[in-house]
Amino acid sequence: MGIFTRFSLKNVSAILVLCLLIVFGGIYSSVTLKKETMPDISIPVVCVITVYPGASPGDVQEKITKPLENMVSSVNGIKSLDSTSSENFSSIVAQFDYSANMDDMQRKVESAIKDVKLPDNVAAPKIMRIDMNSMPVLSVSVSNDKLSHEDLEQKVHDDILPSLTGIEGVGQVQLASESQKAVYIKLLPDKLKQYNLTSQTVSQLLQANNVSFPAGSLSLNDTVEPIRITGKFNSLDELKNIKLPVIPNTQAIMSSTFTQMGQGIAELGKAVGQIGQGMAGMNQAFNGQIQLLSAIQETQSKLVASQFALNEAKQVMANPNATAAQKQIATATIQQMTPVVKVTEAAIEQMKKQLKDIQSKMSQQSGATVNANTGDKAQSAGMADSGATKQTGINMTLQQISLSDIAEVNVDTDKTTTYSRTNGNPSVILQVVKTQESNTVDVSDAVKDKLDTLKDMLPGGTNVSIILDQADYVNESISGMLREGVTGAIFAFLVILLFLRNFRTTIIACISIPLSVLITLIALKQFNVTLNILTLGGLSVAIGRIVDDSIVVIENIYRRLQSDEIRSVDLIKHATKEVASAITSSTLTTVSVFLPVAFVGGIAGVMFKPFALTLAVAMGSSLLVAITVIPVMSKLMLLKSKRIKHSDFHEGKLMKGYAGLLNWSLEHKAITLLVAFVLFAGSLCLLPFIGTSFIQEQKDQYVSIKMDYPAGTDVKIVNDKALEIEKILAGIKDIEKYQTTIGSSTTSFMSAMSNQGSGSIMAQLDKDSNVDKVIKELKGKISDSTGKGQFTIEQSSSSGGGMGSINNIEVHVIGVSADKIKEAAELLTKEISSIKGLERVTNNLTESKPEISISVDQKKASEKGLSAAQVGMTVSGFLNNSKVTTMVVDNKSMDVLMGVKLDTVSKIDDIKAIELTAQTGGTVKISDIAEVKEVPGPVGIFSLNGKEYAKITGKIAQKDTGAVSKSVQQKIKELKLPEGVEIKMGGITEMMDDTFVQMGLAMVVAVFLVFLVMMVALGTARAPFAILFSLPLAAIGGLVALFITGLPLDMPSMIGGLMLIGIVVTNAIVLIDRVKQKRNEDMPVREALLEAGRVRMRPILMTAIATIAALIPLALGFSKGSTMSQSLAVIVIGGLTTSTFLTLVVVPVIYEGLENLSNRIFKKNEEF
Repeated sequence: MGIFTRFSLKNVSAILVLCLLIVFGGIYSSVTLKKETMPDISIPVVCVITVYPGASPGDVQEKITKPLENMVSSVNGIKSLDSTSSENFSSIVAQFDYSANMDDMQRKVESAIKDVKLPDNVAAPKIMRIDMNSMPVLSVSVSNDKLSHEDLEQKVHDDILPSLTGIEGVGQVQLASESQKAVYIKLLPDKLKQYNLTSQTVSQLLQANNVSFPAGSLSLNDTVEPIRITGKFNSLDELKNIKLPVIPNTQAIMSSTFTQMGQGIAELGKAVGQIGQGMAGMNQAFNGQIQLLSAIQETQSKLVASQFALNEAKQVMANPNATAAQKQIATATIQQMTPVVKVTEAAIEQMKKQLKDIQSKMSQQSGATVNANTGDKAQSAGMADSGATKQTGINMTLQQISLSDIAEVNVDTDKTTTYSRTNGNPSVILQVVKTQESNTVDVSDAVKDKLDTLKDMLPGGTNVSIILDQADYVNESISGMLREGVTGAIFAFLVILLFLRNFRTTIIACISIPLSVLITLIALKQFNVTLNILTLGGLSVAIGRIVDDSIVVIENIYRRLQSDEIRSVDLIKHATKEVASAITSSTLTTVSVFLPVAFVGGIAGVMFKPFALTLAVAMGSSLLVAITVIPVMSKLMLLKSKRIKHSDFHEGKLMKGYAGLLNWSLEHKAITLLVAFVLFAGSLCLLPFIGTSFIQEQKDQYVSIKMDYPAGTDVKIVNDKALEIEKILAGIKDIEKYQTTIGSSTTSFMSAMSNQGSGSIMAQLDKDSNVDKVIKELKGKISDSTGKGQFTIEQSSSSGGGMGSINNIEVHVIGVSADKIKEAAELLTKEISSIKGLERVTNNLTESKPEISISVDQKKASEKGLSAAQVGMTVSGFLNNSKVTTMVVDNKSMDVLMGVKLDTVSKIDDIKAIELTAQTGGTVKISDIAEVKEVPGPVGIFSLNGKEYAKITGKIAQKDTGAVSKSVQQKIKELKLPEGVEIKMGGITEMMDDTFVQMGLAMVVAVFLVFLVMMVALGTARAPFAILFSLPLAAIGGLVALFITGLPLDMPSMIGGLMLIGIVVTNAIVLIDRVKQKRNEDMPVREALLEAGRVRMRPILMTAIATIAALIPLALGFSKGSTMSQSLAVIVIGGLTTSTFLTLVVVPVIYEGLENLSNRIFKKNEEF
């Protein structure tokens, strides 16, 4: 390190210019660094969400979840696969390791499921990822009492959405619960029956008339021109007026014909024999007509379906964006369907020809029979019969009707079961999501500026308010952390000034703080690390430590300037060199302890890697500043200073007292070590009283009110209760504003996952209000007279990146029998509910939702020519809308949804009364061929890694989550569960177990790394071994500090413990390094220890107290964002306090003992 010092002292101007560059570079980096709440954490989860409107959980599981789950499970690298099959939707969650490349994993999942065949009316599966950037950075409420909700939503969609989407850095702008417009075709049952049409036939005809596909190319005038077949609906009126062919009703024809023929037979009673023979021939011919008409109708339907499939395949081939796999499938479809269409068309033409021949022969036979055997009267009767045959219309001229003749066609919104209000007024909520590379604060400011300009363009009475702004939290967190960092720096400055009592030396020492921080900011910019509460926490923690190296250097220079008579640059050089080895070793040990953090897995490793990187860079920067800038500033400000008087080194009262204590301890080693051991053992006894946790919840001036009603509860009931609660909120003066969200929209993937019988209200309080008081007041006023609703009222955070939601207990009950799983889940739920500190214990099998069961009687149905599948499709078509095609209306692409218009189905009898068209003719009620009843059904069907399971969850309501988790596990051990049931802990328990094990291993590795660094630096093993005894001394103060403050041993405090390993040994290194220097001068061990203690006590105390003072503001936890670092600061303060004072005594005792032992062993070897 001497080369850096020599270079700096020879090139003062270069060092000063370099410092200016660092200042400008650091300021630029601080301005341009991305500012976020949390680090860019990509949760290793890929979700496959599929909406299946109107489907029961059982149908969703069999038709959606299982096929998709089988394909997703084939993706390599999946740790667990969790699926939920609920009403209307399927959710599959694939969890990977945090080290996985999630972009690759998402692509693999997409590739695995792309060929899965799903029912026609199922929405395409949506692949979703979860990361911090997917959370809205801004939620905006737009309300207007003068506009209907639909008009307001349309206004927001047309005017505000496009303006915000174009802002730089905005990735997506969503309406929280947008009502999707669509073209609805409501078929009229009576008209369908009248024209002998089915919904399937209408659907096929509409699809066949709304196509666009290439049909090859043609060479015209030496130019090859493509040919495209187009038949699209260009307007709603065009859709209404589309002509549909009416297929003759063969049953009606048969009935009418035989009736008229019977009349003819009565008139020809005299020629019964001959007429009977004629009738036999006519009857045979007529039966042939009926069979041919039926065959033609069926074949035409198949032809339409084949042509539609062929057209779709041709569209894929013409699409330049189609993938190779899609084109391969399309090619196969074209090859398969082309001959099918040709053969089908030829068959229809052949059947038409046969039908025409039969009609001709039948007409001739009828006329000949009558004319040969009767007189004029019979002839006229025969003419009447022939006329009747013509009247039946047995010919191929088909009647055509318009779609509007059999259906109501209009544009409408989807069935929405969502209510949104702001301060009691109906509103539309906009959610702004930023791009990954953009800055939360910049995006938020730009969006708010744009909203200000848009206000004048909106209709009068429109109110635009900000519901959630992540930028506020980020700015407050950054300001608070910076304030605590600056306060800590001031404290460190005062400590140094108190010890050195020289303003110039204090200024020089503290120069390392801004320079090291600015260098760190430059490095963070280059590493593309965001400025968040963890990196800021790292900087705040580092402020007390980065001044330590400079303190040691400036203190030694100052001491030498006082004691040496000749002052020169060489003095500064030699003074720096004396301590260079010690500060280098101490800095390297501190940095090395963070290397194992890079190998810590899970969310803890991902979260705290930026923290460790920030500290490591800051520490390295401080070392560089200490051996370069500090000597230069000393040369400029101290070397010729007349204020520093020459004086011989003298001991003060503190130093004399320490020298006496050290000498006594060296004489009484056993007592000293015994006292240290008792203190260490006593601190370990505090562990049960301290408790454990993962990460403390981040609280804010927000109160969350959650309403949960049983599945299937009408959303209007929830909304009515929400209105009552809003009146209560309006009467509490401490509440600034509140946002209400009730139910879910059937078209939204995310809202489809939520229970429609649920709702939430988020209330923002004044900054100075007492949150606990407001919560107590709300709990006293909010209740449910029906006893069905459950209300959760708790303090919450405005930050989407808060970690409070993870503090939940999860117990997984896995087995092969659904009954045994449910039995075990109910037993565990009951027992766990009694555990102190655990609230709202529920399991996902407790609830059941009524469902309508239609059990088809196969015998009765077959008598009517029906099957269970036909009944199911018919009922589904009556009760649900299915997507037929798409079309453009008013320049907007809309789905065309078709269903049957019925009177409101509100009870079981309405379903029983639904009439089906029987294949044998006429209609039949569902109740005639099936049993219709209401039965209890599951709210959802859940599986974990392919096995059904139940999940029991509970909210931990105390800081010591470890104690609650331990109690739960003890309860499980005591219970006698059904055979074949397996219990696994999940949630916070699993997370804590994994993290604490990994952090424990990281600490062990850190100790070995520290030992290795010290061995290399000191060139011996005895000194590092003695120094390691300072580590247990740090545990004493750390545990005592946590006990006094009431904070649990959590993830940040574990990081603090890891940090202590590096910090604590620095004091011992500074001490032992001086001992080693004196030993090299042949000074006896005892004298070297006493001399080193007198000389190095002041810098050791200065560095320790400066670090402690700098961490005090962070430990108090007054600022936003400090929750993540509070316990870390507390454990470092406590550990550094005890280790500093005990290190000055215990480490010399251990060192001398090892030296004496080594000397005795060496002496015995010599004698031997």
